[in-house]
Amino acid sequence: MDKTFQVPGRFVIQSTYQNPEHEDLDLKELLKDQISIPEKANSCKWPPIGLYGREVLNKTVIPYEDLARIFFFMRKGHHIPSCRPYQKVAIIVPYRNREQQLKIFFNNVLPRIYRQKQEFGIYLVEQADDYPFNRGMLSNIGYEHAMQDDMYSYDCIVIHDVDMLPEDDRNLYFCNDKVAYHLAGKMERKNYSMIYPGFFGGISSVSTKQYKMCNGFSNAFFGWGAEDDDFKRRLNNAGFPISRPLEKFSHCGDVEHIKAEPSKQRFKVYRKVGRKWKFEGLNSLQYQLIQKERKQLRLSDKMDAPEAECNLHSSPSMESKSGDNTPKETKTKSSNSCVKCIPRYPNIGDLLRVDLMRDNNFKLQLIQTK
Repeated sequence: MDKTFQVPGRFVIQSTYQNPEHEDLDLKELLKDQISIPEKANSCKWPPIGLYGREVLNKTVIPYEDLARIFFFMRKGHHIPSCRPYQKVAIIVPYRNREQQLKIFFNNVLPRIYRQKQEFGIYLVEQADDYPFNRGMLSNIGYEHAMQDDMYSYDCIVIHDVDMLPEDDRNLYFCNDKVAYHLAGKMERKNYSMIYPGFFGGISSVSTKQYKMCNGFSNAFFGWGAEDDDFKRRLNNAGFPISRPLEKFSHCGDVEHIKAEPSKQRFKVYRKVGRKWKFEGLNSLQYQLIQKERKQLRLSDKMDAPEAECNLHSSPSMESKSGDNTPKETKTKSSNSCVKCIPRYPNIGDLLRVDLMRDNNFKLQLIQTK
C-alpha cells in the first residue's frame, strides 16, 4: 500500500516504501560488507533512517528563485546536516545547454541526498562553446576545484549526468576506498535495465583517493561516448574493481532532451589512450581560472563580468601545434549556469600522438566570478 509524504523541495508525491521512519533491514544487509562507519558523538545514523524509498520523479520545471526558497538548507552550493555526517561528498555535474533539465535535476536530486544525511556540495561545470562536449575534462576540473575547497575536505566524488535522476533515496551517494561504485544500474531508457554489460556512466562514485590514483578521466574524449569506459579501465588499472552493492535500488529516470551524436573517433581514442593513463588526465589538465562566485544551490560560475574586471590566473601553458597559447576572445550570454569552460578543439591526429602528456593540443578556460 502506497503512502503519501510531503518532502522538502517536492510537491506531494507517492512513495512505494511503507515505513520511512524505521530502519531499512534490506539496506543494512546490503551495506554490511561495504563500509564501516565508526560511532562518534552526534554521528548520523548508518545506514541512514527516515528514507522514503522509490518515488515517482517530479519533472516540473521550477524557477531558480522558487528552488532556492524550497531548498533553504543549501548554503553557497553546500549542505551540512545537523548530525556528524559519515562522509563528505562532492557531486560533479558536467553540463552544457541544459537549463530546464538542470532545474529538474535540483528538484529531484537535492531532497534525496538531503534525506541521506550527507554533507555534500554541488559543482556544476559548464562547457561554454559549440565544440564537441568533453565530459571527462569537465569532471577533472570539477574534482580539482572540489579539492581546492579545503574547508570541506571531501571523502567522496560522485560524477553525475544532469539528465540522470535517481528514483530511490536508498541508492546512497557514498564511497569506499577499496572499490568504485556504479549507481545507475537500472535505467528508464532501457526499461530499467543496464544499457550494456559493464556500463559505468550516468552516476558513479569514487573516493578522492581513487580519483587521484587513477589520474581521473582522460582529457582526450571530445564528443559523446567511451570516456566512462576508459574511466572504468583506469580504475581497474589502478587496482579498484567496480561494484553495484545497491543495484536493487538503482532505478534512474531520464529527462527528455535531444540526444547527442556519438563521436566517430571514440573507439580510436579509447584504443590510443589506454596505456597513457598515468601520463594523461589530471596531471595534464590545463586551463585558465578567470573569475569565481558561489550560488545557493551550487558552486556557480558565469561569464557576465566585464573583461577589465577579470582577475586572471594562469596555469602553465601547454604547447599547441601553432605555438599560439593566447586564449581566443569569446562572447557568451549571461545565464544562471555555472563553470563555463572553453576548450580549443584539437586536431584528432595531433591529440593521439605518442606522448599525450607533451603533445596534447588543446587549452581550456574556466570562467568564474567572485
